[in-house]
Amino acid sequence: MKINSVIRPLLFTLTILTTVTSCGIREDLPPCPPMQIDIVVKDKNYFNAIATDGIEPVRDENLPFREYVSTLYYRLDNAETGEMVWEQTNFAVTGDDKVYSVTMPESLPFGKYTLTVWGNMQSDRPLSEDANYTEVTQNHAAENDIYVTTLNIDYNINNANFRAELERAKGKLIVMAENMPEDIDFSTKDMDGIYRYIGRGLNYAGETEFHTETEWSQPVEFSTDMLLCPSTGHEATTLDVNFYSTAEGDGQEPLQPEDIGITMSRNEVTMVRYVYQPKQDEFEIYVFVNDNWEKVHQMEIE
Repeated sequence: MKINSVIRPLLFTLTILTTVTSCGIREDLPPCPPMQIDIVVKDKNYFNAIATDGIEPVRDENLPFREYVSTLYYRLDNAETGEMVWEQTNFAVTGDDKVYSVTMPESLPFGKYTLTVWGNMQSDRPLSEDANYTEVTQNHAAENDIYVTTLNIDYNINNANFRAELERAKGKLIVMAENMPEDIDFSTKDMDGIYRYIGRGLNYAGETEFHTETEWSQPVEFSTDMLLCPSTGHEATTLDVNFYSTAEGDGQEPLQPEDIGITMSRNEVTMVRYVYQPKQDEFEIYVFVNDNWEKVHQMEIE
């Protein structure tokens, strides 16, 4: 037997295998399966929404994607080099699908990638060039219910379909006032000890303060809410609320409850009740902790 008669068939077989595994080098072979990413909303309700007894409504979890996340930004980076290989700047989500599906170009080679997705941003891109962080004080970001997810992807011939779950990055603070004097129609809130930057992987950085002012159209009892990043530590956020009468010549001194320490957490509702006691000219303050109302005394929860 000649050696060439053995080697030539082997070389032919190896050539065919190489052509097949290279995915589509020959025109008569099907292309590589394109990378398919299904983006879903994981946090459709706050963790403790049910426990609030209707103060924070519980949403239907079968609504279209856009009812929870109205805008999307995503980018794909080479996991080894960090180089961006694909980017979709912020856009409005349309349609009634419950899952937002992304198909990457067929020309994308197999390899390891990192996917970053941001939801409910207003700016075209996150703050940092690598899409790692977004700031909560720019572009009206304090009002945005920000979602984020990061996914490590190993894209190969047997693994082309992936699922990315968006998680809510902020919590909600609800402040309620009860039994207030009828002439009180304005309030301010000051908060500190709040993270300033939201990072992918739900990492947070920096620290910031917030000041809000609210006019009340309904006296005696009212409530307000706002979205905040988590506190920098346990009870690290000081909440300072003051109530005023704006009527000319009223002479009403502002009502100034004691400052309290609260803990903001991502995807949780933090609730505070100020109940005015006119005879004592003071407030009883309650914080919703572990699904129960706890009374606060001298900045400490009893």
